[in-house]
Amino acid sequence: MQRKATSISRHIRSDRKPQRAAILLCAALALAMPALLSASAGSSPSADCAARSTFTIARDSYIWGYPVIKAAEKSRILITGPATQKQIEAGRPHAALNHFWHSRKLVDASAPFAVGINNDTMYSLAWLDMSQGPFVLHAPDFANRYYTFAMSQPDTSTDASYGSRTHGAQLPPIFIAAPDYQGPVPAGAIRVDAPFPYFHIAGRILVDGQKDVANVRRLQDRIRLAAWRDGHDVSVDTLPEPPAQALLPGGISEADPLSFYYRLARVAAPWPRDDAPQILDCMNRIGIAGGTFTPASLSPETRDQLIAGLRAGQAEVEDKARELGTTHGGWTINYRGPRFGQDYLLRAGVAVDQIYVNVPEEALYPSGKTDSKGQPLDGTHRYRIDFAPGSLPPVDAFWSITAYTSEGKLVANPIGRYSIGDRTRSLTRWSDGGFSIILADRKPEDLAGGDNWLPVPSGPFYLMMRLYNPRKPILDGTWHPASIVRIAP
Repeated sequence: MQRKATSISRHIRSDRKPQRAAILLCAALALAMPALLSASAGSSPSADCAARSTFTIARDSYIWGYPVIKAAEKSRILITGPATQKQIEAGRPHAALNHFWHSRKLVDASAPFAVGINNDTMYSLAWLDMSQGPFVLHAPDFANRYYTFAMSQPDTSTDASYGSRTHGAQLPPIFIAAPDYQGPVPAGAIRVDAPFPYFHIAGRILVDGQKDVANVRRLQDRIRLAAWRDGHDVSVDTLPEPPAQALLPGGISEADPLSFYYRLARVAAPWPRDDAPQILDCMNRIGIAGGTFTPASLSPETRDQLIAGLRAGQAEVEDKARELGTTHGGWTINYRGPRFGQDYLLRAGVAVDQIYVNVPEEALYPSGKTDSKGQPLDGTHRYRIDFAPGSLPPVDAFWSITAYTSEGKLVANPIGRYSIGDRTRSLTRWSDGGFSIILADRKPEDLAGGDNWLPVPSGPFYLMMRLYNPRKPILDGTWHPASIVRIAP
């Protein structure tokens, strides 16, 4: 679907480990059949579906649907559903539809939610039910503090990020409405179109360590979301109670490999048909019709093909997550950010570890999963990242490097350090001003003071670099992150 530029959980662990036999079967079948995702734009969907196998449709449906289900279903329902007092105290996001949830503390390794979350900013998140829109976002004066609000769709694409980069200290009202809305708009507002049933807002406010948390909280308390009726703001508390949201139909287990298709059927039913028509129109071939999935009517052979196609899709998505675009020194960089167009494989690969990223001019996110020689990162080894004088990331806001477990969680460590960046004031520097970051599962004895130590787990891990407000050398690819070099124990 083409949209105007300004008018825009957790992993399923069983999904990430496809069986070798299934992968081999998938690979053989994939070689024999053309890919639906690369079908020409001019082909007839119905004719195209007739020529496709169940396996191919299942594989491509997984690639299309993985980020949609992860965001539009699992993440949304987790955030907007009920939370226990224990979960609230632990910091799990929880807010009803059309309301903001604000993180009230810096996250650490105990955070019970999200994957690849940062501890540079504090979040303000909201899911909007567009059947009750339009909505207006009002923000306070942030003075000299960095902040941004990403305007995102439930397919995980982001149309724009507005904040200090675009408007300085004071953001104008953000008006969020369906594309066909033609009524009054708040004076001076930025209009953002929301063509899908739901819409996602992700606010990020820079925080300078624990001592600064209270200041950010005061700003969060002044962020306001209103409904728009007859040219006026109306409290979102006056809106009708939204219908209950369920994760899976009764009796369906997460362990069932076909559970993905139950969710896919529900998501695809109200989805705009001009978004990925070849995929959406072919889903009835795999038992998805009218918003329901009916596996009881499928033959054993069809069920086997559905599972094989799903496993093949999982494998392709995992491969894409390891190489999102340009690679250099162990880092992979997606310069397109969340502007995926119809590149559904890129969209799915980004959703594995970096779901709901900002647009590139707001931030880029190099991901490090291997060292400079292409070997997977593992805490049984040590690594070094050298920043020579003049090689620091050229950004106008901030940069950082964060370590994560293979499950995407922050790494528990005795010094409570989860990232190193331009606000790490205690780095030991070389005489010429450069410095090294040492990655190890325990403080290296030969590292004086441990100031340059970024703790990693004792097993597999990955890194994420955050480059906020990147300058031209980053955006045009002439600057590259310093290599991740494995060093002797």
